[in-house]
Amino acid sequence: MGNFSHVFLWIKVLKKKFKVMLGSAAILGVLGATVINVLFTVPAGPVMTDNINIADFESQCVKHDINQVLDDNGELHIAVWNIYKQQKSGWQRELGDLLKSNQLVMLQEAKLSPELKLFLRQYDVEIEMVNAFSMKGNPNGVMNLARTESTESCAIAVTEPWLRLPKSSLVSQYPLSNGQHLLVVNLHSINFEWRLSQYRAQLNAIAQQVKDHQGPVIMAGDFNTWRPKRMQTVTQFMQQFGLTPVSYHDDKRTHIMGMPLDHIFYRGLTLVKDSSVKTNSSDHNQLTATFKL
Repeated sequence: MGNFSHVFLWIKVLKKKFKVMLGSAAILGVLGATVINVLFTVPAGPVMTDNINIADFESQCVKHDINQVLDDNGELHIAVWNIYKQQKSGWQRELGDLLKSNQLVMLQEAKLSPELKLFLRQYDVEIEMVNAFSMKGNPNGVMNLARTESTESCAIAVTEPWLRLPKSSLVSQYPLSNGQHLLVVNLHSINFEWRLSQYRAQLNAIAQQVKDHQGPVIMAGDFNTWRPKRMQTVTQFMQQFGLTPVSYHDDKRTHIMGMPLDHIFYRGLTLVKDSSVKTNSSDHNQLTATFKL
């Protein structure tokens, strides 16, 4: 969700300052264009890296020839967390705990700052990240942290209609001990759009890969489902491709207007355990799930 409340505060301030009746979409459009020109660098297309030491994000897809599997004797632990660009204190301890107890950690709003680079070098973890945009030279986007490299990962980006900054997705395949490959979709959905045409386009950009994949699938992240129409759109997409939601009985997920923002959906796996954990180190709480092949 990010700075949802802050943006609407800006709208209120701008209306007072200019003393004109402008629609919120127009204000956000002007604000977005100004912010991008001054603060952000947006690549011409979706690009990614699989190494935190690489200075330039030059490829839309990367491939690896590997033998190591992601699961541990058929068991798979994953975590999902919008880390809020590491803006709140305590994220190092909590991210470290997630890395110790999960084979795959899926982050949204990761900022590849020098501090995060230094932190990740402490762990035996493979990093794959989409550079949706850069701010002060620091790439921002979704990131996978895994015990093994993927065999293939591709970056997808769709631009927010109002703010004009891309929202990113990372589509990866990881080898499993049963000879299959796990398709993992790490998604940060478009936030500021009412009619949902771009919101649906972001899902549709992934649809063919989900449809064609023969093995198990995990699709998770910050879906920004802050109103029923958004949740309905996501639910219809998941039902179309046979994905089941992880339903949290003790639901501590971050909610806006009564709606949860973050989700895990799966296909071809058996859910063993799930949890949602409150945190003060981000504006989103953490999700975890344990699966068996």
